[in-house]
Amino acid sequence: MIVVTGATGNVGRALVERPAAADRPVRALTRDPQRAGLPAGAEVVRFEPDRPAALFEGATRLFLYVRAVGEQAPAFLAAARAAGVRHVVLLSSGIIQEGADESHPIHVMHATAERQILDSGLAWTFLRPNAFAVNAFQ
Repeated sequence: MIVVTGATGNVGRALVERPAAADRPVRALTRDPQRAGLPAGAEVVRFEPDRPAALFEGATRLFLYVRAVGEQAPAFLAAARAAGVRHVVLLSSGIIQEGADESHPIHVMHATAERQILDSGLAWTFLRPNAFAVNAFQ
């Protein structure tokens, strides 16, 4: 099973929809399950990052949206690993590249998250998109 943070955002929602439509287990974390509007096939769970242990029961993979966990990331990742999660995919940022302004707040946030994941001992994949077409409408 995959656990998805940021499950009601553009990327997280699309990620939840695919396994749910294929009858594959997916746990969508959201702060407001009643208003999430996620597919019926998804297990929708209230996201409480300061109480993560139960969030990962039966999961082997985690999709992490860094703003979802913030400063609690190290404890969150440790709880995921202790519960059996083996691989984390981070929605990072294209700002993480050689020659980037390392003082930029977006760089700091994502570089910190990548470092925390590297330190967690979990297998990892970092996705570093530069922009999303859907955001052009905002």
